[in-house]
Amino acid sequence: MHQASGDDLFFLQKMANAGDEIQFLKQKEAVIDTFPETSLKALFAQRIRWAGKVVSIRLRLLQGTVFGIYLLILLGLIAACYLHWGFLLPAMGLFALKIGPDYYWIREGVTFLGQET
Repeated sequence: MHQASGDDLFFLQKMANAGDEIQFLKQKEAVIDTFPETSLKALFAQRIRWAGKVVSIRLRLLQGTVFGIYLLILLGLIAACYLHWGFLLPAMGLFALKIGPDYYWIREGVTFLGQET
């Protein structure tokens, strides 16, 4: 209730906490168009708002996992630059593990919406 926006996410969280079943409706008629931010400043402000909402949602395991993967990638790149290039391969492997599922789900969305280029 203390957040300025994100009511859709908070509503889903309340439903999940109450034990209600949550399903995904994959229908083109249910898709809502939104427009991208028009400036880098507006995009940055949007991402800060989103990050603030995610902290309020109880997905700690997922948040911790994603943060941990990004941290390990960053540490691997730093170690490769300053210690030994052998750290680069594990860092790139983690990066591939991260972008693989991301690519799959983005590709599914693009195909569903008929926006293939």
